[in-house]
Amino acid sequence: FPPVKNKDSMEEWNRQYEACRSAVSRHLKKPLTERALEQSREQIRQAKWKIHEFVQASEGILDGSCRMFILGSYYCMDNFSEWCSQLECLTARLHKETFGRHHKSIGKSRVLLFGSPVYFPNYKIPFLGVYSACSTMSESIMLGAMLVNAGYVKRAVAATGSHFASAERQYRYPLELGCTRPPQAQWTVTGAGGCLVSSSGDGVKITSATMGRVCDYGVTDVNNMGAAMAPAGAIITP
Repeated sequence: FPPVKNKDSMEEWNRQYEACRSAVSRHLKKPLTERALEQSREQIRQAKWKIHEFVQASEGILDGSCRMFILGSYYCMDNFSEWCSQLECLTARLHKETFGRHHKSIGKSRVLLFGSPVYFPNYKIPFLGVYSACSTMSESIMLGAMLVNAGYVKRAVAATGSHFASAERQYRYPLELGCTRPPQAQWTVTGAGGCLVSSSGDGVKITSATMGRVCDYGVTDVNNMGAAMAPAGAIITP
């Protein structure tokens, strides 16, 4: 619409509108009616949805140049419905390819461990990621106490978390296998905990800490991790 609405501007706008409609009608070789515009809008909406499905299905399968070439054909088509139908068939083939790749990957080992920055992405504080399975909590407390005792920091937070299902898959057997657990088998807790280590204040005092060593005595019982760790504590030299 014209910015200034008066009789002359509206007449000029109507004249230009009719000229535009006549030009589009001549190009399409058919009258430009409200019903035709509504049908075109519905076709464009369907095409956008087909394009959206194609882009999602082709992610990781087709490179960028190939995807741009296929989507660029939108502007060169003669039959709108045929183009949408062909793109839908291509999307279905890509979904089938993705499904096949997924099933081929089944059976491979999956490591369910991930970095601590997932939990602390935006805390702008000095951070040390520690991972040592069952001893993660005690190791982080020991490192925090060493930093505090040496005067590098005034306070340190030692924290860790675990999940039962991920620990079973990582160290023993996936739960869906339904393996029978012996009575002495350890159970990983699903939870998290932390403590504040400081040079002053009330609470439990850390007076000393002992570092272990790697001792492989050939323990192969996945349900008895205590037996695998016990030798390291038994042969520590003062």
